[in-house]
Amino acid sequence: MKAGPRKRDRRRPLSKRPPLLVIVTGVALLALIAGLIIQTSVRDDAMRAEEQRAMADWDPSWPPLPTAPAGLVRPLGVVEAAYVFAGRHGDDVLQYMPCDCGCEREGHVSNRDCYLRGRTAAGVPQWDSHATMCGVCLDVARDAKRMYEQGTKIAAIRTAIEQQYAPKFGKGTPTPRSPVER
Repeated sequence: MKAGPRKRDRRRPLSKRPPLLVIVTGVALLALIAGLIIQTSVRDDAMRAEEQRAMADWDPSWPPLPTAPAGLVRPLGVVEAAYVFAGRHGDDVLQYMPCDCGCEREGHVSNRDCYLRGRTAAGVPQWDSHATMCGVCLDVARDAKRMYEQGTKIAAIRTAIEQQYAPKFGKGTPTPRSPVER
C-alpha cells in the first residue's frame, strides 16, 4: 500500500517561531530603554532648574566662575549652586566643614578653601578653581547646603559630613570647629 500525500504542516518550524523568552526579553529591553530616556529627561529638567536657581542667587558683583582646567566633574548647575553657597555661606558654614579630597596638601584648611581664595575689601569672593574639578568638594558643599537650608545647626552638619566622608577618604583638612560649638 502506497502512502498518500502527506498533510502539509501549516505551522512554522520551531526554528522560525520566536520563543516566548525572546519576546519577553525584547519587551523588557524596550521598557528599560524607555525608562532610561524618561529618567534622563527628568534629570536634565532638574539640572536646568538647579542651574536657574543658582544663577538667580548669583550676585552680579561677583566674578564669573573660574575655568576648570580639566573640565567640570559635575553638571554646571551643581557647580554653580555650590559656588553660590560658598559665596554666600563660605565664611559662616563651609569654613567649619572639613574636606576629605586630599586638598590639605594644597594648604586648604576647610571646604571653604576649595571655593574661595579670599575676599576683596568690599567682600567680593575671589574664586579658587579647585572645586570645579573635585567631586568630593562639590558633594561636601552640596550636603552642607542641603542641611543648612533645612535648619540644621553647624555642629550637626559637620558631624554628618565627617561621618559621611571620613570613612571613605580618611583624615581630611585640619578644620577648626565653629565657635558656637565650643
